[in-house]
Amino acid sequence: MATYRMRFFFDGCAGHCLWSGNDAAREKYDYPVRLDDLPLSDEMKRAGVALLDRAVDGTTDWPQFVPDARSFMERLRAELGQDFVIVDEL
Repeated sequence: MATYRMRFFFDGCAGHCLWSGNDAAREKYDYPVRLDDLPLSDEMKRAGVALLDRAVDGTTDWPQFVPDARSFMERLRAELGQDFVIVDEL
């Protein structure tokens, strides 16, 4: 099975936190990767949307946001499993 490399970072108001990092990921998921397109639980999708909402909120407390984002990234890694490589680019 293919290994999908995903870059984890936030880009302004893009509304995404995952970006394809190799050809296999781009072919299957496009460049900005929608959480809804990944094999994730509804709980993880909701957590991702909440985090993305915070990222575009003008009042975000960034010292607190970064550890929360990294915690979400670790949960993504665990839930997606060994076919996915999530690279921290925060």
